[in-house]
Amino acid sequence: MNEKKQSASWNIAATHFLTSGLAIPFILNIIFALVLVLVFGKDFIENNATLVVFISILYMIAVTWFSVMYSARYVNKKYIIKDNNEVAKLATLYFVVILGGFRIFNLINLPSVTTIEYVGVTGLIFDVIVFYIASKKYLHSSNVSVPQPNV
Repeated sequence: MNEKKQSASWNIAATHFLTSGLAIPFILNIIFALVLVLVFGKDFIENNATLVVFISILYMIAVTWFSVMYSARYVNKKYIIKDNNEVAKLATLYFVVILGGFRIFNLINLPSVTTIEYVGVTGLIFDVIVFYIASKKYLHSSNVSVPQPNV
């Protein structure tokens, strides 16, 4: 049987963010994009802004919520979590700083900002909210009793 590891909150939050904020969305994004291109074709998707907005919103909800559920299940099994609120806040902070910084960097380097980029920024804000709510819901403090010394 695997024993839970004791680790600092920042390390648990980093594991949670890297799993649910980067690894799972990256893999699902590749799969999702391939399916959409195979079903609709590249030209149809690129020229249909309404479809892109709808799919982006649906994708954000599904991927963010699913990846947080999966990551929280993993983290709850592997680590002793003393304060789940602290872990959720730190993971959300990592999410905002890293993914928000990446989004801002991309917006600064674009020659012109289009509607799709505004949808992306709005989506990031929505993702942060969903990420935090789902993290608070699915991350649980561990019920580990510490043996007390006999007096």
